[in-house]
Amino acid sequence: MTATNPALKNTGLAHAVGVVQTYRLPITITAGVPTFEGVAQPDMLIEKGLAGSQALITQSTIDTLLGSTNEVVASACFGATAMAADNTLGFVLDCDGQIGEVRSVRAITDITTSGAIPGLGYGTKTALTNASFTNPEVFVSASGNIAGRVIYTNLTATGTAGRLVLEMDVVLK
Repeated sequence: MTATNPALKNTGLAHAVGVVQTYRLPITITAGVPTFEGVAQPDMLIEKGLAGSQALITQSTIDTLLGSTNEVVASACFGATAMAADNTLGFVLDCDGQIGEVRSVRAITDITTSGAIPGLGYGTKTALTNASFTNPEVFVSASGNIAGRVIYTNLTATGTAGRLVLEMDVVLK
């Protein structure tokens, strides 16, 4: 099953437990600012890299979104080193605890830059650290929610416009 505009909080998803499913998160980037594309908005925080000065993805907003405390640690996942200005995008996705694992994550973009094309990344159950990275990264929290980040030259620079699609192969709990 492929969901083009997923809510990822659907009780019907439980019927496919253990099956690998592909979810697509289409993101529009306008003047360097990412927004989820589509009408059915998932419970999600998304923000461009600001070298650790995140305004939308803060510990408080993450805790409120997920209804927990420090399930995703903002200073580690979205710190100054990991979230290089103009080149990164971070997100936290409330999946209502339904994600067991992410097998792979791909970033597909039509933004033209001189940088390397985003590669294939793999999901982990180990929290992301405040370190530089080269491929898309996704962390599945112990509670079954997702936090991730993408790097691509000038992905979120002020004049950037285009589209980014994150594809995740997920296994539900």
